[in-house]
Amino acid sequence: VVSGNVCQRAQNGIMVSGIDESNLVWDVSVTGNTVHHCAVGSAGSTTCAGIDLFWTQNLIVEGNTLTSIGLLINNGDVESAPTAGANVIPYGIHARNSRHLRFADNSITDATAAGTGFSYGIFLSIKDNPAVFDARAITITGNQVMASAGMTPIGTGIMVTVGTSGAGGNTS
Repeated sequence: VVSGNVCQRAQNGIMVSGIDESNLVWDVSVTGNTVHHCAVGSAGSTTCAGIDLFWTQNLIVEGNTLTSIGLLINNGDVESAPTAGANVIPYGIHARNSRHLRFADNSITDATAAGTGFSYGIFLSIKDNPAVFDARAITITGNQVMASAGMTPIGTGIMVTVGTSGAGGNTS
């Protein structure tokens, strides 16, 4: 159980990761956490996530509050965008090569891309071995994904993609 934590000023707020399809992390709940201002400020292309899941099974991600992913904050609590030349791709919740997932009642606000980056509220990608990691037993319900007034709109609120080109895999 990962619950009741506050994470800020990191590239990824909370990460749950196995090693490969034979060494998954199983049966974890990520609930009631607050994650904000996860970003990388230097030039170059990179990703950042409020909650990052990789090689997992039977996970519940519920009731978390994720804000300002992709934005920096200094010691005086002044918010800023990454350095010019940075291409930042922020994810509120990012899940890769994972199965049997439940994303419920999470609040994702202001996932803000920089440069040529694109932002996602919830992104689930089954890229490696879609015959093993498929889109079955996935529940995404009751989440709120939004941009605050005056902020850059979130590129895609919720995206589920299967296979290296978005095709293939088992979705039955």
